[in-house]
Amino acid sequence: MAVLGTISGLFLMTTVYLMVAVVVIFFIYDYWTHTYFKRLGIPGPPPKPIFGNALDFSKQPIFDVIDEYANKYGPVVGIYMWRRPLLLIRDLDMLRDIMVKDHHRFYNKFPFPMSSGNFDNALFLLRDAQWKRVRDITTPTFTGKKMKMMSGILNEGADTMVEKLLQSCDEDGNIDSLELFGSFVMDSVASCGFGLKVNSQKDKDHLFIKNGKRFFEFIFNSPVFMAVSFMPFLRPVVKFFNFSLFPKDVIHFFTDVTEKAVALRESHPSRQRVDFLQLLIDAKNGKSKMASENDEDDIHNKYFKDAGADENISTKTQKYLTREELLAQN
Repeated sequence: MAVLGTISGLFLMTTVYLMVAVVVIFFIYDYWTHTYFKRLGIPGPPPKPIFGNALDFSKQPIFDVIDEYANKYGPVVGIYMWRRPLLLIRDLDMLRDIMVKDHHRFYNKFPFPMSSGNFDNALFLLRDAQWKRVRDITTPTFTGKKMKMMSGILNEGADTMVEKLLQSCDEDGNIDSLELFGSFVMDSVASCGFGLKVNSQKDKDHLFIKNGKRFFEFIFNSPVFMAVSFMPFLRPVVKFFNFSLFPKDVIHFFTDVTEKAVALRESHPSRQRVDFLQLLIDAKNGKSKMASENDEDDIHNKYFKDAGADENISTKTQKYLTREELLAQN
């Protein structure tokens, strides 16, 4: 019995020592991970053990946190989402180099920890060869020449905004700038992106407006979202149960609206109009040129030829959008 007691005691002590060693090693590793930017000389808010700076984003809106960081630490800030280092950049020249001149070197973005339904095919979520192909197809959509073709649609919304502004001045002089410009942006998105005239500046109860607002109500405070962000190995489980970052009924609404708009235009070619949706439809049907083949009036093309393609990404791919990719971009 004494021997068994001794063995049991040794086993217990060994277990305790191992647990303590594991905890110590974990925190040493955690500390080392959270000093990555410090070792590079990049300023940033001090991270908390385990969580990094992730908890800051649960206290106030994400863009307010980013503004606070930039105002305090400068245009280049190093933060940590748990143990993952992220670089926040607000220097315009550096952003131009990253997003235009050297875009082929920055094709993989921070992966979303949860499924976003059809929006998993959105350009900012795609990776590797698919990202490059979709970007090359959609880039010509944003040339200065084609943006000018949509100016009439935008001017119509701007005229409505001016009328609303003058009306408010005549009444009581009180103007809610956020609501005023937000409604103008929503009208522009609905008109250019979906071919819809919702007039949100006058009709606040339109389904498009309600779903548009809900779409941007990110659930960063969701326990599931935080758990998967902290433990990426849970992503297959979350995907299996079909958890979504955005409300599923909102995704269904915009998918349904886009599909109906696309079907209407493809069945009635004479009703086509110059807007973002039509340019995407042209890309889907193979009528849009790739970025490297497009006009010379775009800053993207100026750098595209100089930068070339990344050797790790194949360029021998189809030159049209799939149905899922079209729905996601819109």
